[in-house]
Amino acid sequence: MKLTKFFFGVLLFSILFSLASCSSDSSSSDDGGNSGKIMIDASNSETWVYYNVHDMKVVEVADPQNSLDWDIAFKRYQVKTNSGTSGSGNAGVLNLYDANYDEVLKAPKGYYCQDDSISITMVTEEHYSYNKEFYDWYNMAGGMPPQMSSKGYTYVVRQADGQNYFKLKFESYYNPETEDSGFLTMDIAPLAETSEEMIMDIKKAEIDATSQASWVYFSFEKGEEVMVENPEESQDWDIAFNRYRVKTNSGTSGNLGFGALLIGDTDDGAEFKKIREFDGNEEFTADEDMIDYSGNPFSGNPVLYYMADMSSMPPPADSTRIYAVQTAKFNYVKLQFTYYKSGEIKFRYEKNLTAKW
Repeated sequence: MKLTKFFFGVLLFSILFSLASCSSDSSSSDDGGNSGKIMIDASNSETWVYYNVHDMKVVEVADPQNSLDWDIAFKRYQVKTNSGTSGSGNAGVLNLYDANYDEVLKAPKGYYCQDDSISITMVTEEHYSYNKEFYDWYNMAGGMPPQMSSKGYTYVVRQADGQNYFKLKFESYYNPETEDSGFLTMDIAPLAETSEEMIMDIKKAEIDATSQASWVYFSFEKGEEVMVENPEESQDWDIAFNRYRVKTNSGTSGNLGFGALLIGDTDDGAEFKKIREFDGNEEFTADEDMIDYSGNPFSGNPVLYYMADMSSMPPPADSTRIYAVQTAKFNYVKLQFTYYKSGEIKFRYEKNLTAKW
């Protein structure tokens, strides 16, 4: 998998790091384990702070890659779990978004996303491993320094042992007494039971890309078409269409995603539902300069270009192919085209597909 990425907003992130408080102490308070509210001092931009949910405390970990003593870790606004590329545990994260935190009493079945790696290129390249479900737990407002606030999402997190779960919601990024940044206040509580309920979120979309004069941009996060002024620099779109041409926010079309990967071959809707993960070691294909069937140059994705079966006229959608698309915000989406006719496109998709390492 390609790891080096450029992305919009890196300058703001670098400002955050340069203005970070560099305290070397990490602390938590949990009212003796009763209230479930903790504050983690993750203000040191050079050090991860490791947390054990069972004991409700920060722990010192000599070898985090091979230790099961920690479940979740924090460094400034970054969050990782003991899973995937971050550790040998079987942790994972399920984002329930706007679900009422107090009403989440059991851990549901669903996509428990494990950790993945990414590289950010600024002046030098920084490589780190984290959990993509936590990528946008915050809102960032302008200013110097930028101000960060929690989106209030409810997360269910599987612990490193792969058997126990807890729920988590971020409240604040600032020390309430000093207003220093990097102090994460969270609600956190173990979930004593698991549920047989399977979290499914399969959505359908219809796109009118019949005009050859313009591209139609779509955001998986918003679930709708979006207007984009500078697609090569924008984080607001994930996939775009111009008749049978398809591009993603990657490579020659954008600088944020990995592109697309073929992960299944079936037109059975039930089989589409069953695909919950893919091999994280598989290589995604980013966008590149291409020549379309009419001999015209364009920037597009070679894998998704075959969403229309050009062996038939007029070409229908090739509804047997199931793809993984890595979005502009680094999450993975499962995608399958179900209809194509002269630029009228229908597809189904589900967010938060998991890369399994």
